[in-house]
Amino acid sequence: MLGYGITNSECTGDNQVLLGNASVTQIRAAVGTITTYSDGRFKTNIKEDVKGLEFIMKLKPVTFNKDPLLLHQIWGTPDSVVKSYDFTEARSRRWIGLIAQDVEMAMVECGFEFPGLHRPTNDKDVYTLDYVDFIMPLIKAIQEQQFEIEKLKQENEELKRANEKFSNEIEALRSEIKAIKMQLNNNAFGQKK
Repeated sequence: MLGYGITNSECTGDNQVLLGNASVTQIRAAVGTITTYSDGRFKTNIKEDVKGLEFIMKLKPVTFNKDPLLLHQIWGTPDSVVKSYDFTEARSRRWIGLIAQDVEMAMVECGFEFPGLHRPTNDKDVYTLDYVDFIMPLIKAIQEQQFEIEKLKQENEELKRANEKFSNEIEALRSEIKAIKMQLNNNAFGQKK
């Protein structure tokens, strides 16, 4: 636990690192990411089963306000600790994100066990989301869209070729009709003499 006034009640399970209390509105650093171990030499049971567009299309991005006091009530933080916090900025700030329960519903509907959702494990725990885990479904969704775009481009080219062929055939038929009309007019004009 790192930060002013963090209490044990905010730690809801093993292997958690807590940064700041519930009134924190920013965490600033010289770099904007946390580097994750990603070497393929220690990854096992690798599967290409990430849901992309189907999962992403079911998500509902929202804006919202937070009330950290409600979070502290779930955690059971003692009133003596909570009253030392100033939640004014955290409550007044407009946030953007997803509702974890909506993400859970999207997972269930897609049959996808999204690892970025953490369900409560006890009555003091709350749903959390690892937003960085949304990158992989987004990459998959872009790949799926690109596949569809390439397929549509190919179909469009085929339609253009067919259209050009039909246009040429129509033009040839018009020329033939024009020639036949001229011949009929010439024949009709020749019979009148």
